[in-house]
Amino acid sequence: GSTGIMGGQSIIDEEALPNPSVQTGLMTILQPREATGSKDSDKAKDDRELSEEEKKRAAQEADRENFEKLEQELNERMSGDKELAKLKDKVNMVREKEGLRIEIIDKADFAMFPVGTNKLSPKAVALIAEIARSLGGMKNKLKVRGHTDSLPYNGTDRNNWTLSADRAEATR
Repeated sequence: GSTGIMGGQSIIDEEALPNPSVQTGLMTILQPREATGSKDSDKAKDDRELSEEEKKRAAQEADRENFEKLEQELNERMSGDKELAKLKDKVNMVREKEGLRIEIIDKADFAMFPVGTNKLSPKAVALIAEIARSLGGMKNKLKVRGHTDSLPYNGTDRNNWTLSADRAEATR
């Protein structure tokens, strides 16, 4: 459990539950921001008069608008680059309760990493750089997750668990 000597997540923690089975090379979740008061005195006064529910709703609406703008910007950037336009079908954007998840999906004609390595392919580097440019102005929290196939390692000290973590780190 998360309060034990080794830390970690509790098995009853929602975030510890496995995600639906989807082969992805990168999952990024933009988490909605908490509503905060403004430095402007009139705005601060209005914030005090708003209920917590109204503040939460306003923050969710702002995030929805930001996510729509981000999706549109990323689609335009990718469409404007001949090489990235070919990878457009490898990028999925899914809105969830936690925020916006951007998935880069490996397919037969595209892999973020060569088998058994944590070295990004040149196409993946270009794609992630474009996504990073779009995310640069966002104030939301980001999560980067790495995944791997189930091919076993033979005779090395690495395994799929460490490879997955190494891939997330390389992507970050």
